[in-house]
Amino acid sequence: MNIRLKNGVTVLFRMLSPRPARCMLQSNWQNEKKL
Repeated sequence: MNIRLKNGVTVLFRMLSPRPARCMLQSNWQNEKKL
């Protein structure tokens, strides 16, 4: 189920706006790394 949810989210992000989605993912990863 988790895999399906992740796939659906990635597809939605790609359809809506692939570039901003990647930026958001990178920023979230950086924030987690800092914390």
